[in-house]
Amino acid sequence: MVSGPDESLAPRQAPVTDVVLVVAATRQSAGQGGDPLASLVSGAAGLLTRAVTAGEQAVATVLNAALDRAVPVVVNAVLDRVDLTQLVLDRVDIDRLVARADLEQIIDRIPLVQLADYIVDEIDLPSLIRESTGGITADAIDVLRLQSFDVDQTVSRVMDAILRRRSDPVRRSPGSAPPESRADAE
Repeated sequence: MVSGPDESLAPRQAPVTDVVLVVAATRQSAGQGGDPLASLVSGAAGLLTRAVTAGEQAVATVLNAALDRAVPVVVNAVLDRVDLTQLVLDRVDIDRLVARADLEQIIDRIPLVQLADYIVDEIDLPSLIRESTGGITADAIDVLRLQSFDVDQTVSRVMDAILRRRSDPVRRSPGSAPPESRADAE
């Protein structure tokens, strides 16, 4: 049997068991010397209360089903119109939020090894090290060469003094040709 829209709005009929209970309560009350009319009214009120409660439950069920369908649509429409980022910036105390955050758990979630590898790759750290140590090494070698030249000159003077050689007024740098002897020049 198909029910139309008018039937769903019609008042529900009380189940037969409820009517039997009202009649039985009325007979019991009459047998005890009570007022059968008061007992009938009381039973009818109880039956009416149960009917209203059942009706409220039916309305609540229909209303909840409608809300279950409508609320997500309305909420999504509202969220589409609201700038959530600006809302958070305007209404949330970020400092207070960060103060309550467990930084150890946050740090544990960061992939530090991958982050360090990425930074090393981006700044080309091996190349920087080669360039900086290469410059330092070249400077150190130059200083060492100059110091060894000075040491060589000092050793030459000491040896000249020991061997009683005349000192050469023109100092030669390493690798330069020796001066011509005086005998050849005359």
